[in-house]
Amino acid sequence: MKKVFALACFVTVLSFSTGSYGKDAPGPYVGIGNSYAIENFDFDSIDLDGSTYKPNFDDAWGVNAKIGYHLIDWFALEFNFDYLSDFEADDTVIVLGVPVKAKVEADVMTFMIAAKFAASFDAVKPFMVVGGGIMRADADIKASAYGLSLSDSESESDTCAKLGIGIDFFATDNISLGFEASHVWGFGDLDEIRYYNLTLGAAYHF
Repeated sequence: MKKVFALACFVTVLSFSTGSYGKDAPGPYVGIGNSYAIENFDFDSIDLDGSTYKPNFDDAWGVNAKIGYHLIDWFALEFNFDYLSDFEADDTVIVLGVPVKAKVEADVMTFMIAAKFAASFDAVKPFMVVGGGIMRADADIKASAYGLSLSDSESESDTCAKLGIGIDFFATDNISLGFEASHVWGFGDLDEIRYYNLTLGAAYHF
């Protein structure tokens, strides 16, 4: 986590040392990056014969890919794909006096169309982004006690949305480095899935 923010600060310093203004609109761009998702899941507690269990998930790492188009200097539309691997909950719960080890591993994918509104200060372009699309979550569930184990898997897809802010730094007219922080949440069958997504990546502007 600290390394991500240290790299973002380093990129900021580099951006102020260049006189580039970025590629003029209109025009397409493509990008790729790494993500760190801070879970904010909203699962209800489960009643297990007098005991309650609420999964306590860890954060997850992932990848991001995007294809976009600058319509005008301050507005772009982009398609975003995010894959976040291994939101993991590893807990022990007492059921009828028996300690049961419960483990849940979840992967989350999102496919979104996002609108990006940017300001421009030479090579530095802060922006706001809002988007919506489809989220898919795949979960593997395992429970074990006294050498016996049970496992199950579940997959759900539904709509989702995101709202975020960020900043792009143009090292050249064609190459930018960017940082985005957004809140992502699912709807319907996935309304418990919510997280803060921090993405650091690079893009090429044609």
